[in-house]
Amino acid sequence: MKLYSVSIPYTEKQIRHIRNELIKRNHPDVTENGGGDAEKCREILQAYQILLKYISPETGDSGSENS
Repeated sequence: MKLYSVSIPYTEKQIRHIRNELIKRNHPDVTENGGGDAEKCREILQAYQILLKYISPETGDSGSENS
């Protein structure tokens, strides 16, 4: 979660927004002069998939730390 800088509880909307911002800053096809990092984009997407696994389908959030 360090890459996304989110704390529990978090929502799918929060991590989707963070993912989009990180991709905009790091994608080689989007950044000026092709200065993006494809490996960093893979890490961002992998972290996003991991975070999604912890979101409750009923509530759309990760729940509290104490649950």
